[in-house]
Amino acid sequence: MPSVCRYRFKINRDAHVTELAGQMNIHGYLSQIDAADRFKMTENLKGFILLEINEEKGKSIVSSICMDKADTDPIAGKLLVNMLKSLIN
Repeated sequence: MPSVCRYRFKINRDAHVTELAGQMNIHGYLSQIDAADRFKMTENLKGFILLEINEEKGKSIVSSICMDKADTDPIAGKLLVNMLKSLIN
C-alpha cells in the first residue's frame, strides 16, 4: 500500500511554529455525532506532517513525508527541492 507520510505530529501552537501540511483520518461515523463532539474527536484524528520552526538563530523543517522516492517521483522531488530552497533563504 502506498504511503505519503509515516506519522503525524501533535504540536503546541506557538508563534515560531508554522503548520505547512496536515493529515486527518476521516471516519464516516462522525456524521452521526453532534458538531461540538465531532470537533473534539477530530482534534485527536488530525496531526501535522510538515512543520517549519523559526527561531532567532535560524529555521528548520520537520517532516514525516516519505522522501525515499524523491529521485523517481517528480512530486516528492519537487517538494524536497522546495524544502531545501526554503531553508537556504
